[in-house]
Amino acid sequence: LTYSNADLAGNQFTAQLYSQRFRARYGGNILPSFQDPAIAPVGTLFDQSQNESDKYGGKLSLSRDDMFDGLLKLTGGLDFLQDTTSQMLIATDREWVPETVFKNLAPFLQAEVRAHERLTLHGGVRHEFAKLEVDPFRTIASTTTPPGGVSVEGGEPDFEETLYNVGLVFQASDWAQVFANYSEGFGMPDVGRVLRGINQPGLSVDSFLDLQPIVTDNREIGLRLNHGPFDAEISYFESDSDLGSRLESVGGVYQVRRERTEIDGIEASAGWQIDAVHRLQASYAKLNGQSDTDGDGKVDTDLDGANIAPDRYGMSWQAKWSDKLNTRVQANHYASRSFDTPGLDFDGYSLVDASVGYRLPVGEASLGVENLLNRDYMTYYAQAASTRNDQYFAGRGRTFTLGYQLDF
Repeated sequence: LTYSNADLAGNQFTAQLYSQRFRARYGGNILPSFQDPAIAPVGTLFDQSQNESDKYGGKLSLSRDDMFDGLLKLTGGLDFLQDTTSQMLIATDREWVPETVFKNLAPFLQAEVRAHERLTLHGGVRHEFAKLEVDPFRTIASTTTPPGGVSVEGGEPDFEETLYNVGLVFQASDWAQVFANYSEGFGMPDVGRVLRGINQPGLSVDSFLDLQPIVTDNREIGLRLNHGPFDAEISYFESDSDLGSRLESVGGVYQVRRERTEIDGIEASAGWQIDAVHRLQASYAKLNGQSDTDGDGKVDTDLDGANIAPDRYGMSWQAKWSDKLNTRVQANHYASRSFDTPGLDFDGYSLVDASVGYRLPVGEASLGVENLLNRDYMTYYAQAASTRNDQYFAGRGRTFTLGYQLDF
């Protein structure tokens, strides 16, 4: 739910509220992680997990754009979130991940300064207040050797972090623009995976290092071009974290490894507005990532498909045939890639999607077709993230989606 007021005492005000109820039951199997000799002989116990998550949150922001004769724009606001999540092994009624309640409150202030007719500066500050609430729990048997699990003392750890961002946009000419940004990010690791993987006795949620937030340093520099019917953008970015979060498959399920992580990449796009009806666009994205798996402070191992997306090439054709009818066709090629992890190798594949939209007297109807050519392919996850035979699965075939949208 979003409410906007363009003139609240001369300010732009926006309020957003949202909620999400998520339930997911995952495929079952006789996995090493599910085994418990107190229930059944090892190697015979079948189980499957179910995740339950309830989130609600929102954002309030107030912006003013005409300060000091239009030289300064200020935006202030507040983000808030509460996430309650748990995960059960439903065939044996075992608690795999205890109920966790994550609360996050973040006030922020952002400024934009038109320092010159060609130069715009921006900067901001954001302060994160985060709290995690977990009751005492016991991990499942397979987390320890010999089997039995460990008891973990609950707690309510809280975290605070002040984050900054700064950047500039320089209008080099009427059609060329250079930009550069530095920002700090804040996020939590996958708390459920961290908690269910605890295998040492005597640990407390209040003092467990792996529950510390992920704080990232992000840098970006790029160029935008807009000349007549042509436009283009290219940027290079880096994102580093001293205590990142990497997923690793252990016993058939993923556990979180808190390690130094470094990611960099290039994104580029180009467009051509052929005429009033037709537009062509191309895009390219390349991503590299490594983590420090031996703890020496230097990254040494490539991130696999569970932690990083594939390189992608894209093409699209959009057409606005009339005020009522529009169409879009796009093709994406996901490039082949090799990994340091034995057994993982991505062969790559290409997919074509299409959509058509038609404005009705009230609202707009749309028809989308994913995998238009009905291509047979094994998913990126199946090839690049997992070596389990039961997770080597194909992507969806041709899929139709009918939609209706009403703006009011």
